[in-house]
Amino acid sequence: MTNPGASGCPRPTRPVRRVCAATGALVVVATLSALAGAGGQGAPAADALQAQRTYAAGLDFLKAGQRQQAEQEFKRVIDVFAETPVWDAAVLKLSELHFDAGDLAQARTHIEKLTADRRALPSTPMARVLLGRILLEQRRDPKRLDDAVSEFRRVRQYHPGNAAIAAATYYEAEARRLSFAYDQALAAYREVATAYPRTPWAARALLGEARCLVKLGRGASALEPLQQVRERFAGTPEAHTALQWNTILYRLFLKGAPAYRPAERSIPAAPGKLKDVEALLIGPDGTVYAGAPDMLSRFDAASGATRPGPGAAGTRGLVAQGDHVVVVQRGALATPGGAVVPLAASRAGTTEPRALDAVRAAVVTSLREWLVADRDLKSILRYSPAMKADGVFAALPADRLAIDAEDRVAVLDAEAGVIDLVLPDGRSTGRIGKATRDFEKAIDIAFDGLGFLYVLDREAGAVRVFEVADKVRPRAVFSVPPKMPGAFRKATAVALDAGGRLFIYDESLARIQVYQ
Repeated sequence: MTNPGASGCPRPTRPVRRVCAATGALVVVATLSALAGAGGQGAPAADALQAQRTYAAGLDFLKAGQRQQAEQEFKRVIDVFAETPVWDAAVLKLSELHFDAGDLAQARTHIEKLTADRRALPSTPMARVLLGRILLEQRRDPKRLDDAVSEFRRVRQYHPGNAAIAAATYYEAEARRLSFAYDQALAAYREVATAYPRTPWAARALLGEARCLVKLGRGASALEPLQQVRERFAGTPEAHTALQWNTILYRLFLKGAPAYRPAERSIPAAPGKLKDVEALLIGPDGTVYAGAPDMLSRFDAASGATRPGPGAAGTRGLVAQGDHVVVVQRGALATPGGAVVPLAASRAGTTEPRALDAVRAAVVTSLREWLVADRDLKSILRYSPAMKADGVFAALPADRLAIDAEDRVAVLDAEAGVIDLVLPDGRSTGRIGKATRDFEKAIDIAFDGLGFLYVLDREAGAVRVFEVADKVRPRAVFSVPPKMPGAFRKATAVALDAGGRLFIYDESLARIQVYQ
């Protein structure tokens, strides 16, 4: 029997182990004295005590950021103390470590020890959740997405009342969203937020609800779940994201024209010192990156002051990958550590890879795959996370690429004056262009965190915003009249920060203008 505790997890009346809905982590509540008396799953009391101490040491190493030492402790529990009560907890923790490191094969090898075990192990429900997440991270084809949903549903089917159901339902919603089934995803997110209102899963589900409402053409309604996150989960990362997304929606749905106003500053702090910028990016820490053919510059977004950092010649594009920024060059990707990864691909009718020399843009997917646009080949090529060529993603010429949270790719062909929207499997799902009067001369594109597409229209001196889902619909237009402060007539690059502020480089001013 259990009673609800203040944290939202069951309060034990006897030594048990279970997954806490409040954190998603396995909580070991059996005391050392209880283990000594019980001896675990048929194990001697001394082994149970030693296993518990070893497992606890692993958790301490993990808390201290010493992943390798933590892994060794969990492995020791698995190999030496297989009959003790913490064995399954150690297997789950080790699987999570491999998952977080991107080693999905090892994560699955370990986690299947639990899902295949016929015993009623406390960690099995969360192990099923992790197995479903592994399936989601391996590939996003319809079958794999369905398999992941089935795994999440088994938690509810085989473990009724278990706290892991909150996590399983949340990730089922994520799988539905990634398959563009927004109505089904919305229902699952709302179930989590209603049934588990005090858990972190509810905060994440409310963010997911907002995303789905935007994709269903109900952007103004998305303000309500975001405000709930801010009020109920103040001080959390989810509340910070909700504030940023609220700001975006306020501009696009409530503020009215103009959606933006020029800030009182420009970048760099000393005007006229930035030349020939071809790419802009706002890094995860707020650093403004400006890429030009002969250098890569960094600036503080607030002050416009130059920030130090290694240079990179021949910049064609900039890509945020986690906490790092990767520089796209004409035939390679340059990593923050200074390594340059050359790009090669086989031409039609040949099997021998040849070096690329006309790369215009690149993006990285949520599965850490790279999509690289080469102008000579008039195609977007796919590369594995290890940078192994994996065929043609889409046979489209491209000057700019942008990618949203569901791996939908916007492909700008500036010469033809069109933007194609491409699904993760390479199928085109929509097109906007000059011929249909969606813009006059698009020069750059970007997605924000909610999936709105921003198009920098150089000829019109405007930024056009589109809703992108089953159809592409105009949402807003922002421009500044010529000769007025903040006007941009010769813009070449645009970027957005997490709150949707615009950063536009104007070559006639040789600086980046900020709009908020």
